[in-house]
Amino acid sequence: MYGENSLCLPYSHRNSVDAGHGTDWDFIFQSLLICGPSVVFLLCAPWTCLQLRKESIKVRQNYRGFLKLLTSLVLLALQLSRLVLELLADPHSIRYVSATALEFACSLAISFLSFVHHGRSISPSDLLNVYLATSIGIDIAKAVLLSITTAHECNVSMLSIALMAVKTVLLGLETQSKRSILREPWTSQNLSFEETDGVFSRITFWRVNALLQRGRKQLLKLDDLPTLHSELSSSLLRERMRVCWERRSKPEGRYALVVAVFKCTFWQNMRVAPYVAVQVFLRYAQPLLITYMITFVSDPPPAGDAYCLESFKLILSVMVIYVGLAIVDGLRSIAARKVRIAVRACLIGVLHDKALKSIASTSDDSSAITLSSSDVEDVQWSIGYIHTIWSSFLSLGLGMYMLASRLGWASVIPILLVLFTSRGGKYVSQHFAGKQRAWNDATQARIGITKTVLEQMKSIKMCGFSRAMETRIQNARENEIKASLITYWLDAILIACVTFLNVVGPAITLAIYAIHSKLTGGAPLDTNTAFTSFAIIQMVTAPANSIILSVPDLVAALAGFDRLQKYLLEPSHEDTRRILTEAGPDGVNKIDSVVTATSIDSQDEENNRTFSIVVKNATIRPSPTAREPVLQGINIQVQKGWLVICAGVTGSGKTTLARAILGDVQPDSGSISVSSKNIACCTQSSWLRNGTIQEIIAGPPGSQITDVKWYQRVIHACCLEEDFQQLPRGDQTMVASGGTSLSGGQKQRVALARAVYSRLDILVLDDIFSALDTQTEQTIAQRLFGQHGLLRELEKTVFLITHATHLLPLSDLVVILNKDGHVSKQGPWDELKGQAESISRMIDSKQNEQKVSSSSEAKTQNKAAAVASLRSAERSMEMVRKTGDSAIYKQYINAVGKPQMLVTTLVMASSAGFSLLIQNWLRWWTADGQAEQHTWFYVSGYLLLALAHWVSLAGINATLLLIVPSSGRALHGQLLSTVMKAPLSFFTSSAEDTGTTLSRFSQDMKHIDRRLPTQVARMGGQAFKLLAQFLLLYTAAQSSLLVTLPILLAVVYVVQKVYLYTSRQLRWLDLETNSLTSTSFLDTVNGLTTIRAFGWETAYMSDNSRRLDMSQIPSYSLLGIEQWLQLVLDLIIAAVALINVSLVIFQGQSGGGSTAGEVGITMNVFLSVNITLLVTIHFWTSFDASLEVVSRIAAFAREVKPEAQPGEDHVPPEEWPARGGVEMQDVVAGYGGSSNSSSSGIGDGITTALNGVTLTIPPSSKTGIRGRTGSGKSSLILSILRLLDFSKGTICIDGVDLATLPRETIRHRIITIPQDPFLIPSGSLRENLDVGSGTVSDEEMLQVLHKVHLASVLERRDASLPLDTMMKDLPLSAGQIQLLSLARAILLRPSRGNLLLLDEATSNIDRETDAVMQRVLREEFRGYTVAAIAHRLETIEDADNVLVMEGGRVLQGI
Repeated sequence: MYGENSLCLPYSHRNSVDAGHGTDWDFIFQSLLICGPSVVFLLCAPWTCLQLRKESIKVRQNYRGFLKLLTSLVLLALQLSRLVLELLADPHSIRYVSATALEFACSLAISFLSFVHHGRSISPSDLLNVYLATSIGIDIAKAVLLSITTAHECNVSMLSIALMAVKTVLLGLETQSKRSILREPWTSQNLSFEETDGVFSRITFWRVNALLQRGRKQLLKLDDLPTLHSELSSSLLRERMRVCWERRSKPEGRYALVVAVFKCTFWQNMRVAPYVAVQVFLRYAQPLLITYMITFVSDPPPAGDAYCLESFKLILSVMVIYVGLAIVDGLRSIAARKVRIAVRACLIGVLHDKALKSIASTSDDSSAITLSSSDVEDVQWSIGYIHTIWSSFLSLGLGMYMLASRLGWASVIPILLVLFTSRGGKYVSQHFAGKQRAWNDATQARIGITKTVLEQMKSIKMCGFSRAMETRIQNARENEIKASLITYWLDAILIACVTFLNVVGPAITLAIYAIHSKLTGGAPLDTNTAFTSFAIIQMVTAPANSIILSVPDLVAALAGFDRLQKYLLEPSHEDTRRILTEAGPDGVNKIDSVVTATSIDSQDEENNRTFSIVVKNATIRPSPTAREPVLQGINIQVQKGWLVICAGVTGSGKTTLARAILGDVQPDSGSISVSSKNIACCTQSSWLRNGTIQEIIAGPPGSQITDVKWYQRVIHACCLEEDFQQLPRGDQTMVASGGTSLSGGQKQRVALARAVYSRLDILVLDDIFSALDTQTEQTIAQRLFGQHGLLRELEKTVFLITHATHLLPLSDLVVILNKDGHVSKQGPWDELKGQAESISRMIDSKQNEQKVSSSSEAKTQNKAAAVASLRSAERSMEMVRKTGDSAIYKQYINAVGKPQMLVTTLVMASSAGFSLLIQNWLRWWTADGQAEQHTWFYVSGYLLLALAHWVSLAGINATLLLIVPSSGRALHGQLLSTVMKAPLSFFTSSAEDTGTTLSRFSQDMKHIDRRLPTQVARMGGQAFKLLAQFLLLYTAAQSSLLVTLPILLAVVYVVQKVYLYTSRQLRWLDLETNSLTSTSFLDTVNGLTTIRAFGWETAYMSDNSRRLDMSQIPSYSLLGIEQWLQLVLDLIIAAVALINVSLVIFQGQSGGGSTAGEVGITMNVFLSVNITLLVTIHFWTSFDASLEVVSRIAAFAREVKPEAQPGEDHVPPEEWPARGGVEMQDVVAGYGGSSNSSSSGIGDGITTALNGVTLTIPPSSKTGIRGRTGSGKSSLILSILRLLDFSKGTICIDGVDLATLPRETIRHRIITIPQDPFLIPSGSLRENLDVGSGTVSDEEMLQVLHKVHLASVLERRDASLPLDTMMKDLPLSAGQIQLLSLARAILLRPSRGNLLLLDEATSNIDRETDAVMQRVLREEFRGYTVAAIAHRLETIEDADNVLVMEGGRVLQGI
């Protein structure tokens, strides 16, 4: 007990510490407690001031600084007065005067630090606030102790009160945020609240209150959320990670990436350690508190001051332990979350860097997307287990020491059990990495094929492959589920080991101790030993369990690191092009000697002036995996300002040459030199990013139109003015991912405008006129390449690939490639025009118009309708996002299956029941006065109850094997079915781009497979456990606490209700923004050639970092409100614990106290009830919020209406269509509506594509379809395939009305060859020829490949021509892919009817190959009804009749 005089320290020194009332040890302890904070503050304050001297003034003139200075000076004056009083009272008492002088020195330091910190920092001083709060707390504690010892009097009590009051005022001033008084530029930097708030605002999550209020009153948007701390900036961490990765040790070991990540996030990890250490010590103070409580009840101190003093110490201990744990837990969680955010930013950044450097032709474009979602998420969540492991070892050491002090040799039993159960953990860890990797690989395979289907859905539907591809995705899903179940089995084994240690461990230890005591005559198991040891054993086994549980997670993280590192170490793209320097005084370019050691021959330099492109003796293969090169011995020299036209037969290597000039592929030998590595390009398949048309033309993300006059000239030159007039929003029209909302011609012209607007010196244009009609083509050619063309005027160098011979007179150089990959002819057109006839035979002569996709107006209206639909969906979900939807619970239960949920619930309830019995069994055992005679009875019962509890706990995790497959199949099936049955308008709108839809199949399915089942098991298990603990607390232990139960339940209900309003919305935003990074990676991998050619890598890096920051904000805000909830619940439990201790003290003083057993149960419950309550509500709210995934799927299925309509259920004869005759009668069709629109006309939101079309295509005839851009040719084909809805008229095939047939049946019975052939990049040649059926023999496939002249091409790349060769190892040109599509159509004949539809099937092939295709079509489809859209007269010269269309009408039949 403290001495009376010492209690006054340092308020009075009138009496020395004497032996009767205190010792020097008492004084030393108090001095450390009181003077320690002052010493630390005095050591830190000068260093802080020195650091701030380097900073500039950051605040405007304000009164707050004056008030702080004035208050600190008042405090200094009071401390000086106190020091003078102490000296006057007893100048010889060095101890007390020194303590007072120390506080005076602190007051002086406070004045200076407050003044400096106020002006030169953007946030309040953490050091000053913590010291002031600590000092006030110590003063209050001393005042309470003085009030308890009523016999002692103190002369300076009023001065002490004044000091406390001034400190409190100063603390209030110092804690205020300075955001409102900051100067520029800090006011415009959008600083996070963490950077500007004080320490108490951060530890109490004060700013979360405003977010919770906002979430309760309104629908949250991304702009409503606070920004991330600047240290978590994705761009900053990306650059830091790049440096760490580049400085890695070589050759790389297995853990090279792990080391780089830890180097990059070193300080974020270091900030976690102090909080974890303090948390461990506070947790192990709880068993000491249990001992203290039981001792206090069983052997209470004498009444009077001693009882009051011990009671105060007990209450103070409860407050320090439980409030301290609440604060430290929150700080630790925030610090750990920052580590996870930093790790994600580092890994996403380095992955995106690698994606920009990958070899486009060999890399799997889905791998980067999968790695950036599944693997990075696994790694970022598992990385925190590093801190769990080291803290667990610390906890284990402390626990063993405390246990040994109570049980002696029996304390080694938990360690032996740990060693025993670790064998199971070892088995799991040995197999977990491989099984986790297999699961991730299966996920990647499913996402890869899903991505392919989403990107090519139009062609899939046209070809009638929807069912086949849906089955393929479902099969991939089944493989994924099977792989996941193996992982969950390993989890179940691991949980069984862990729960055995946690549940059976205490029973075995106490049983052995009791039996040993009985046999040796030792002390029996008393209440103190039983409950304290029970608590310590559980705390010892908890870190052991954490270690065992963390091992598989670490193994999974290492497996993720392995996959990430394997991707990062794949060969990178190397640009080996040489740079031509500016022309010297003689006007001759020279190769930059810094870039390469070789140079162009001097003779070449003398003969050629101002080169832009020089290709010298180059031999090039289309990809590094190709067996043989397609180009050999290529020599081309292009001068600045030249227009070079490159032509040749299909497969001659034109595109490969263009890619080589762009630096996308590297020559095996020879060299390629360019005057600039940044080259504007238009690839054969025009790639457009998400955004408005104007934003796309302006350049990479973040670009704006800065030169309006130049922009208008470019738009005029590319003939986009008329399109903008037709589009409702003009050049502000949103373009969906890949440009699917625009026609083929529009995509090409927008891509061309983007290239021209860039003003780069070199342009490489690959077949940019393939989708344009002749008039538009000639207009653009003259405006760009003519004598007064825009590019001629600017002296730009253009390398143009085309089949159009009528453009050759515009060129300065013509390069003709033959099928063997050599330059057959080269020179100016004036020299080659005498060979025009032979050149014309080699390449195509465009005599007529090109194809048109759907009209731009229709597409835009279609998009607008889709946007309106999704906006309606968003409005319908607003209340769900705020208040939840009970129907979602029912939907998830139905997805899981009611029998499975019933079994799961019963297992959870049994586990809680056995845990309740165990605690009561211990109470009955220790309370039994004849316990020594019934030792075997109690030991046996205890062991049996523990074993039953263990089986039920292990069973909870085993129920995941019931939940995962059923819910995974059902919800994925619902999502997939919705997508596959969606109308074409859904895929061509920008409202739901491919990246967003793909995120549903990646991120949402990850939640369903890996989070929701675990949350169900943990939420249910913890909820029943919490119920059991409250039953113990309020009935068996402390019945007086029953009066607090209604209040507690009401408070918890209100708190979680407020929390749920906001957490649901944040979870929704988190799910929505997760697609941002997927879309960024999708744009990068799809547009890789274009991005690298333009030199836009830096812009896309910045865009990726910006998207990543946006995607992390909801997650970080969600963590903030979760920690707010945790703090509130911890403080509630602390209040209940304080009430319980107060009741025990009051009842003990009144003589009606609790028994030692009841106190033991109560304190054991408090040991974990706060965690259980927190975990229960956390998992419940997380589960409720995670159900937004199910809600998203439900809303998606509800809002995305299927294309099928009522009445489309007639089953045609099996041989239909046997003749293939087509009749259309007064058909009015459009985009954006449904087939059940009003029959009187086009409904709202539908744009007319066909207007009163009446025609007949006789059976066994060939009909050609011609027309200008926008005339309705493709719409006619789409209407026959029921991809375009018609509101009036009828379409019949062989007399059967198509409106009565299922749409997929129609497409499955017709053979269609679309302009954009369907290809499975991740599939084999066999799988691309035989899609879905699996009935075509190898001989038939090889025979067809020979017929379409593909066999010889493929044999050059692989002599054996194996059908199982993957398509990525057989890179084909666009024309060759069309030949492959023709081969597939031939193989479809046995299973399809006699109607063939050709939609620009020869647009990307040369004249000679076109002739081959026409011959094959005539031979293989003799007797078929053929409808062909074509731009070549040769394609339809043998047609029985030709239809000419204009404005959606058939003008004439020839």
